[in-house]
Amino acid sequence: MLENLILSCKRKKRVFELGNGNSWKGAVAYFWFQKDIPVVDEYVPVLHYFLSPIVIVVLGTYLITDSFFDVYSMAVDTIFLCFLEDIERNDGSKERPYFMSKTRNLRNFLKNKKQ
Repeated sequence: MLENLILSCKRKKRVFELGNGNSWKGAVAYFWFQKDIPVVDEYVPVLHYFLSPIVIVVLGTYLITDSFFDVYSMAVDTIFLCFLEDIERNDGSKERPYFMSKTRNLRNFLKNKKQ
Protein backbone atom coordinates (compact mmCIF):
# COMPACT_ATOMS: atom_id res chain seq x y z
CA MET A 1 0.00 0.00 0.00
CA LEU A 2 2.76 2.42 0.97
CA GLU A 3 4.76 1.48 -2.13
CA ASN A 4 1.80 2.32 -4.36
CA LEU A 5 1.42 5.69 -2.65
CA ILE A 6 5.12 6.47 -3.13
CA LEU A 7 4.98 5.45 -6.81
CA SER A 8 1.86 7.57 -7.30
CA CYS A 9 3.55 10.62 -5.78
CA LYS A 10 6.64 10.13 -7.95
CA ARG A 11 4.49 9.89 -11.08
CA LYS A 12 2.54 13.02 -10.16
CA LYS A 13 5.78 14.87 -9.53
CA ARG A 14 7.12 13.78 -12.94
CA VAL A 15 3.93 14.91 -14.71
CA PHE A 16 4.14 18.29 -12.97
CA GLU A 17 7.79 18.66 -13.98
CA LEU A 18 7.00 17.81 -17.61
CA GLY A 19 4.14 20.30 -17.70
CA ASN A 20 6.23 23.11 -16.25
CA GLY A 21 9.21 22.21 -18.41
CA ASN A 22 7.21 22.63 -21.59
CA SER A 23 5.24 25.73 -20.61
CA TRP A 24 8.22 28.07 -20.98
CA LYS A 25 8.61 26.99 -24.62
CA GLY A 26 5.21 28.46 -25.45
CA ALA A 27 6.15 31.74 -23.80
CA VAL A 28 9.43 31.88 -25.71
CA ALA A 29 7.63 31.16 -29.00
CA TYR A 30 5.14 33.94 -28.27
CA PHE A 31 7.85 36.52 -27.61
CA TRP A 32 9.87 35.20 -30.57
CA PHE A 33 7.10 35.85 -33.09
CA GLN A 34 6.13 39.15 -31.49
CA LYS A 35 9.76 40.26 -31.96
CA ASP A 36 10.06 41.21 -28.30
CA ILE A 37 13.47 39.56 -27.94
CA PRO A 38 15.96 42.12 -29.28
CA VAL A 39 18.88 39.69 -29.59
CA VAL A 40 17.12 37.47 -32.14
CA ASP A 41 15.23 40.08 -34.18
CA GLU A 42 17.22 39.34 -37.33
CA TYR A 43 16.42 35.59 -37.14
CA VAL A 44 12.68 35.89 -36.74
CA PRO A 45 10.78 35.00 -39.92
CA VAL A 46 8.30 37.53 -41.26
CA LEU A 47 4.74 36.38 -40.73
CA HIS A 48 2.19 38.08 -42.94
CA TYR A 49 -0.67 36.17 -41.34
CA PHE A 50 -0.34 35.53 -37.63
CA LEU A 51 -3.14 32.96 -37.63
CA SER A 52 -1.54 30.66 -40.20
CA PRO A 53 0.77 28.80 -37.76
CA ILE A 54 -2.09 28.47 -35.29
CA VAL A 55 -4.46 27.07 -37.92
CA ILE A 56 -1.83 24.60 -39.14
CA VAL A 57 -1.11 23.39 -35.61
CA VAL A 58 -4.81 23.08 -34.75
CA LEU A 59 -5.56 21.12 -37.93
CA GLY A 60 -2.56 18.84 -37.40
CA THR A 61 -3.55 18.25 -33.79
CA TYR A 62 -7.10 17.43 -34.79
CA LEU A 63 -5.97 14.93 -37.43
CA ILE A 64 -3.59 13.19 -35.05
CA THR A 65 -6.08 12.96 -32.17
CA ASP A 66 -8.83 11.83 -34.51
CA SER A 67 -6.67 8.98 -35.77
CA PHE A 68 -5.79 7.94 -32.20
CA PHE A 69 -9.45 7.95 -31.17
CA ASP A 70 -10.34 5.93 -34.27
CA VAL A 71 -7.85 3.26 -33.21
CA TYR A 72 -9.21 3.35 -29.65
CA SER A 73 -12.78 3.03 -30.90
CA MET A 74 -11.81 0.09 -33.08
CA ALA A 75 -10.17 -1.62 -30.08
CA VAL A 76 -13.31 -1.16 -27.96
CA ASP A 77 -15.49 -2.52 -30.78
CA THR A 78 -13.18 -5.52 -31.16
CA ILE A 79 -13.35 -6.32 -27.45
CA PHE A 80 -17.14 -6.07 -27.52
CA LEU A 81 -17.36 -8.34 -30.59
CA CYS A 82 -15.09 -10.88 -28.88
CA PHE A 83 -17.37 -10.77 -25.85
CA LEU A 84 -20.45 -11.38 -27.99
CA GLU A 85 -18.73 -14.23 -29.83
CA ASP A 86 -17.71 -15.80 -26.51
CA ILE A 87 -21.28 -15.59 -25.22
CA GLU A 88 -22.61 -17.15 -28.41
CA ARG A 89 -20.13 -20.05 -28.67
CA ASN A 90 -19.72 -20.92 -25.00
CA ASP A 91 -22.26 -21.51 -22.25
CA GLY A 92 -20.01 -21.30 -19.17
CA SER A 93 -20.06 -25.03 -18.39
CA LYS A 94 -16.95 -27.12 -17.74
CA GLU A 95 -17.06 -28.46 -21.28
CA ARG A 96 -17.38 -25.02 -22.89
CA PRO A 97 -16.15 -22.37 -20.42
CA TYR A 98 -16.12 -18.68 -21.15
CA PHE A 99 -12.78 -17.24 -22.25
CA MET A 100 -13.44 -13.85 -20.67
CA SER A 101 -11.99 -12.95 -17.29
CA LYS A 102 -13.93 -13.88 -14.16
CA THR A 103 -13.57 -10.56 -12.35
CA ARG A 104 -15.05 -7.21 -13.38
CA ASN A 105 -16.18 -8.39 -16.76
CA LEU A 106 -18.79 -7.22 -19.19
CA ARG A 107 -21.06 -10.17 -18.42
CA ASN A 108 -21.60 -8.99 -14.82
CA PHE A 109 -22.27 -5.47 -16.08
CA LEU A 110 -24.94 -6.70 -18.49
CA LYS A 111 -26.56 -8.87 -15.79
CA ASN A 112 -26.81 -5.82 -13.51
CA LYS A 113 -28.30 -3.72 -16.33
CA LYS A 114 -31.05 -6.29 -16.99
CA GLN A 115 -32.19 -6.23 -13.35
